[in-house]
Amino acid sequence: MTDYEAFVKTGRFTPVGVYLSAHPKAKVHPDCTDVIVYNYGYVIQALKTNEFYFKRGKRDVRHRTLDSTESALWYLFVEKVINTLK
Repeated sequence: MTDYEAFVKTGRFTPVGVYLSAHPKAKVHPDCTDVIVYNYGYVIQALKTNEFYFKRGKRDVRHRTLDSTESALWYLFVEKVINTLK
């Protein structure tokens, strides 16, 4: 199993209300319905527009599939962090 596959398997869907109760200072998109929480504190938001979204720093990323959004998150941010921990 690759590091990417292992990371993706950590994702867990959480209703936005439950997520905000546990993380009251978190900012979510106004159209967010669920938050997918991954290891290392990364999250992707499921939107009621049937898109997936994440924001890291000044970068907003939105895709129509969870797979492509996870891939973008991995290659733009997570992979770099994982490689520094090895």
